[in-house]
Amino acid sequence: MKRFSIAFLLFIFALVVVHAQTTTGRLVGTVTEANGAVIPGATVVVIDSQTGKERTATSNAEGGFTVPLLDVGTYTVKVTSKGFKSTTTSITIQIGQEYSLGVQLQSAMLVKTSP
Repeated sequence: MKRFSIAFLLFIFALVVVHAQTTTGRLVGTVTEANGAVIPGATVVVIDSQTGKERTATSNAEGGFTVPLLDVGTYTVKVTSKGFKSTTTSITIQIGQEYSLGVQLQSAMLVKTSP
């Protein structure tokens, strides 16, 4: 039993050390429209400002998206969806950080007003 306890503690210690050595972060977020309704199927393109490397994600049925394993640095995030104006923002990812981004898209439909 003592061997098992020591092995278990060593295993937990190894997990903590491995987790502490992470060199990436991740982006999580939700895409909504102006009234707060979620937008499934939106395209999220994350572009590394230094290398130009792109990563793409699609929002799920709840409007959520995740882009894991992003290197530390500054990124441009462009979100598009049919029927909505696209939006672009800049974010900075730190080591081990989960950056949370709420994206609100505006309808692309033009509203005509009467004179």
